[in-house]
Amino acid sequence: MRALNILVIDDDPFQHTYIKCALQNVHHSQIAANGHDGLAKAQECNPDIILLDLEMPGLNGYEVCDQLKQNDITAHIPVVFMSSHESLRIRMQAYEMGADDYMVKPFNTEDMLAKITVINKFRSKQDKLLQEAERARRAAMAAMSGSSDMGKVAQFSMDIMDIRGYEELARKLFSILSTFALNSSVMMKTDEGRQFFSSRGTASPLECELISKLHDERRFIDFGCRTQINFPHISLLINNMPLDNMELYGRYKDYFPSLLAAADAKISMFNSEHQLVKQYVSSIQSFTEIQTGLAALANTIREDQQRSAGTLGDMQTRLAQLLPSATDASRCDRISQLVGDAVNNALKFSYSSKQSGSTIIDDLKRLQQLTEEQIQLVDNMLHRQNPDSSDWSEKGNKDKEDEPFNADIELF
Repeated sequence: MRALNILVIDDDPFQHTYIKCALQNVHHSQIAANGHDGLAKAQECNPDIILLDLEMPGLNGYEVCDQLKQNDITAHIPVVFMSSHESLRIRMQAYEMGADDYMVKPFNTEDMLAKITVINKFRSKQDKLLQEAERARRAAMAAMSGSSDMGKVAQFSMDIMDIRGYEELARKLFSILSTFALNSSVMMKTDEGRQFFSSRGTASPLECELISKLHDERRFIDFGCRTQINFPHISLLINNMPLDNMELYGRYKDYFPSLLAAADAKISMFNSEHQLVKQYVSSIQSFTEIQTGLAALANTIREDQQRSAGTLGDMQTRLAQLLPSATDASRCDRISQLVGDAVNNALKFSYSSKQSGSTIIDDLKRLQQLTEEQIQLVDNMLHRQNPDSSDWSEKGNKDKEDEPFNADIELF
C-alpha cells in the first residue's frame, strides 16, 4: 500500500506526538490543533484520511465533520472519529455526521494502522464503483419510470422469484430503491453468517457495526435523515429519507416493509436450501460410514461364531483323548475343568456377538434419525414454497406411524 497523507485534528499535544511517531515510517502526517485549523488544512492539503478528535474546544468533532461533509472540496475524504467514549449513541451520532469509522481512546499503533488500511481500501473501492452505481441507478429509473410506486413493489416480489443468490437479491433491492432516488445499505442474516451490501458498492465498517447493533431493536428506527427497517433475516438502512416531504416520507415507510417481507422470505428459502445441501452431504457421509461399520460388524460376528464352534470342537477332541487314559477320580475333575473352560469361552464369544448386535441397532437408529431429519427439512422447505405440500407431510407422517421402527432385531 502506498504512503497516505493523514491529517490529525486534535487539541491534545500528547496525541500529536504519539500518532506522528506511529505513522512516521508508514504514512505522512499533518497536525491541526483545533477545528478551524483542521478545516483550513483539509482544503489546503486534500488528505487521504482525517483522524478527528470528538471533544475539542471551539468547534467539536461533530461540527468539524459536518462542515467537512458539507464542503464539496472535502466531502469525499474519509473521517475516523477518535474518542474515549464507546456508547452506541455516540457512534450513531458520529455516523449521522458522516463519519466512516470510529476509534476508542486509548488505542495502540497496530489498531490505528489497521483502521487506516481498512478505510483506504473502502475509499478506493467506493470511488471505483461510484460511476457504475450511478449508471445502474439511472438505468433502473428509466426502466421503472412508467410504473407506480406500488407497481414497483409488486414487480420486485415477482422479479426475485428467479434469483439464486444473496448478492443478486441485494442488487435487485438497490435497483428498486434507486428509482426512489434513495441510497442505502443492507445486512442479510445468511446460513453462512451476516453479509453486508451497499448501493454505493461497499458498506463502511461503522455502517456495518450500526446495522448489526440496531437489527434486534424495533421494526423502524429513525435517526436524522436515516431510517433502518428490520426483519428477521434482513435489515435495510436508508441514508437519505426525504425529511423535507413528510407525505413522501410516510409513503416510503408504507411501501418498503412489503419489499423487505418478500426479500426476507427469499433469504429464508436460500438458508433452507443451503441447510438441505449440507444435510444431504452429511447424510451421504453417514450412510457410507454406517455401511462400512455394518460390514465390519458382520465379519466380527462370523469370526466369533467360528471361534465358538472351534472351542466346542476342541473340547470334544480333548474329551475323546482323555477318557481312555484317566482314572475315575481325575477323569471327573479334568472333564469338569474342560467343560467349564469351553463354556466360559463360548459365553465370552456370545457376549461379544451381543455387543456387536447392539452396535448394529444403534447404527440403524442413527440412520432412522437422519432420515427423519431429512424428511422434516424437505417438508419445511416445500411448505414455505407451496402451502398445499402439507398433504405430503401428513401422508409421510401417517406412513411412519403405520410402520414404527422396531429395535428388537433377530440377528440369528
